[in-house]
Amino acid sequence: YDQFSVRANLDFKFNDYISLTYGMTGRYEHTQYPAKSASSIFSALRRSKPTLPAYWPTGEFGPDIERGDNPAATSTDAAGYNRQKNYYIMNNATLSIKIPGVEGLKVDFTGSYDKHFYKENNFMRPVTLYSWDGVTKSSEGLKCDVVLMGWGHEKFRRPETIHSLDQRA
Repeated sequence: YDQFSVRANLDFKFNDYISLTYGMTGRYEHTQYPAKSASSIFSALRRSKPTLPAYWPTGEFGPDIERGDNPAATSTDAAGYNRQKNYYIMNNATLSIKIPGVEGLKVDFTGSYDKHFYKENNFMRPVTLYSWDGVTKSSEGLKCDVVLMGWGHEKFRRPETIHSLDQRA
């Protein structure tokens, strides 16, 4: 998470009767998340079986819990990412006019303008998950079981490499 902010407050006094106050705030936020939401990842952790490994000793991802979902894979950039950029611009101004000849009376004109820009890059890539044959004591006993696709709602046997790209502005 990165955030940068700038703020300016300017006061102008044109004469004894007219003054202007201007305030400006700008902020940029850049957030980086896994392709799946935190609630999906923690929901999968809660449903996971404690006897199934997240990773095999040789480093491959373990089997899925259901629907091709393995939280060890979906919580990292291995399954993709979600990057968001937010731009905020907030302005306000007040024009004060003292009425000559009437002590203590003034008129204030206040206005504000806020703008927010949002950009999201969501890239999901397939991840190969492995199950064990139950016999072989080396990595040769691991077989490609499923490929995690997109949001993990589908299982694919003997997958092809498929990428999806979703970009919103």
